[in-house]
Amino acid sequence: MYISAVVADPSKLLVEIGTGYFVEMNVEKAKDFFKRKQEYLKKQIATVEEILPEKRRARQAINENLQKKVQAVCAQIPLSSK
Repeated sequence: MYISAVVADPSKLLVEIGTGYFVEMNVEKAKDFFKRKQEYLKKQIATVEEILPEKRRARQAINENLQKKVQAVCAQIPLSSK
């Protein structure tokens, strides 16, 4: 979305710090905030990337186990002759 506006004081920025809260910061503080946020997000991504393969293996094992159980139940159901 684009909104035409005039910035009264370009040395001050409104920065969303999360959940809809905004804080007025000067340019240097805003740069520092976003640099720290970027580092935090990189760490979070690395953590998720470490956990993801394990979760995928667990999901695969659960799916295989579920398929075996479904096949066992289906094998016990007698075929009806109509």
